[in-house]
Amino acid sequence: MDEALSKEELRWLWEHPQERQKRHLALRQAATTYLTDEADSTEEWALPRIAAYLQKNEAYRQRPFLLDVGCGPGYYLASILANPAVNTALAVGLDRNREALLKAQARLTSWPEVELIQADVLKLPFGPAAFGAAMCNRMLNQTGYIAGTLAAVAAAISPGGLMFIITADSGEVSPLRAAHEHFQAKLGFPERLYRHTTRPDQRFNLSNGKSWLSADYRDSRVELYERRLKFLDPAELGKYYASGLLFQKSSGLYEPEVSPSLWLELYSKVTGEMGQFIQDSGYLSYSEGAALFSAARN
Repeated sequence: MDEALSKEELRWLWEHPQERQKRHLALRQAATTYLTDEADSTEEWALPRIAAYLQKNEAYRQRPFLLDVGCGPGYYLASILANPAVNTALAVGLDRNREALLKAQARLTSWPEVELIQADVLKLPFGPAAFGAAMCNRMLNQTGYIAGTLAAVAAAISPGGLMFIITADSGEVSPLRAAHEHFQAKLGFPERLYRHTTRPDQRFNLSNGKSWLSADYRDSRVELYERRLKFLDPAELGKYYASGLLFQKSSGLYEPEVSPSLWLELYSKVTGEMGQFIQDSGYLSYSEGAALFSAARN
């Protein structure tokens, strides 16, 4: 059972990110045994739900202005605007990162009703109740002040208007990620690559999301998306790991504190442990997922 990765293969994976991503998605698809509603991604599953809620919400129908806080490259806004069932008179994408906004601008050129603003969520440049709905997807844990962020966004939403939050933070760690982070720590990788950079008391996740929302929102609900994976072949798991999680959160071969040899040792340790697990148990199976929170402004 030879799962060795050569330095040449390692370099190829890092230097060809698009091909690496294609390989990773193909391997993930091959290992998938279950998808909620047959949706191939969290976004594919969640965004039609957001669109349906917007369509039915009276506050949004009266004021069809949508705010996307931490909009990044504009993927969520583009998907909502492309849905013909949703009437959006104005969509505002807000982010602190100028590079992300430039990517959003390129993606959203087809929609004149979009405005992109570089600003801090705690200093929103809007009057009260300016929007009929807002989204804060995959960004709350980076703010360092979740209560303040939710309150600031609530102030910008009309009473009864909707707030949407997509999060993948569940407090659970897959066996593959657990092995990855364990051996990164053991081998002396920089802590920023395997430790959470956010404070433990400032995390919005599946277990506490409704509690965070309770101060400024009502009628909160949470819906779960799940992808179940099953690996029978250690070699396939090794390819999946090398094309995805191995370089996650890092600058890969440009990391000044991590030599190619250390990356290879990490790969060897993780795939060795996971391969032994498959050999002993017959397979490795675990779930990945996310949640969509929705709530109405008090």
